[in-house]
Amino acid sequence: MDQGMIELDPLTSSAAISACKECGEWENATWLFCSMAQRKIENCTATFNAVISACSKDIDWERALGLFGMLLQGKMEPSTITLSAAISAFAQCSEWEKALSVFSIFSDCTVESNTITFNAVLSSCEKGGEWE
Repeated sequence: MDQGMIELDPLTSSAAISACKECGEWENATWLFCSMAQRKIENCTATFNAVISACSKDIDWERALGLFGMLLQGKMEPSTITLSAAISAFAQCSEWEKALSVFSIFSDCTVESNTITFNAVLSSCEKGGEWE
């Protein structure tokens, strides 16, 4: 490895994707995520969390939900962050029924919900006009 070069692995890739998220650079976050497969770097739940959060934060909710589906198809265990990010993506598009559907996954697995999760569910219901 060249001096000054960082070796890409799931941890460094997740960190880079998270940095893109914080800067509002969801396109770069998804590019990094896709380049991981090209470089044969294995994805982990943290990597999915980072890229789903980047997309849902920057209103590319369709991509965020597609990534969420990929995580589930890959037989990875979603985390609280994963499910909260997916619920937030549905909140962006006022799809409260789908947000509640994702929320129900919490009861089907060992993942615990938190304040962020509940706020995302409430936000999706509010944006969908289902606040009662």
